[in-house]
Amino acid sequence: MRIRALNAASRALLAATAGMALACFAAGCTPQAHGEQDGALASLRAQLDEARAQSAIRDLMHAYGRLIDARDFDGFAKLWTDDAVYVGGPGSERLVGGPAIAGFLRNIITSNPSGVGEPNFHIFFNEEISVAGEQARGTSMSAFVAPGATGAPAMVMLARYEDEFVRQDGTWKFRRRVVSGLLPAPRATSN
Repeated sequence: MRIRALNAASRALLAATAGMALACFAAGCTPQAHGEQDGALASLRAQLDEARAQSAIRDLMHAYGRLIDARDFDGFAKLWTDDAVYVGGPGSERLVGGPAIAGFLRNIITSNPSGVGEPNFHIFFNEEISVAGEQARGTSMSAFVAPGATGAPAMVMLARYEDEFVRQDGTWKFRRRVVSGLLPAPRATSN
């Protein structure tokens, strides 16, 4: 009943724990064997904690696009720490805090200075996440897709994200995001 509600990582940890308990019982569970199993169990728990953190951070990264695409800027503002920093590329201003970041993106998207067609949306890929306790770093890519001239989907922009995350009260949030536009490519300067 309750076991069905566990995710795959939790089921694996439960199976490993049960297996080690059985092995300990069969081996007579000497203090040395018990200590080795405690170390193995601690290692499995650390791996599970890291996998859970990476999954939660990946969900956060995807929420960034999902909330912007839904034009839910109030929800979007909650993805950030109070002192979060957002840098949107060369020459852009440094924004601090979720409300300021959400307000900036709301203004850009609702004014639509590039005339991007709708519906439009983000597609995220190539996420890499490194967790260190209550902090993490990540990189990812996104494509911004909108209807092209013929109405077929067209990639409007390709960007790379460099992120810092922090877990606050059990919830992962953005602490810093630097966005670098890759396509359309910046214009080359003439020598």
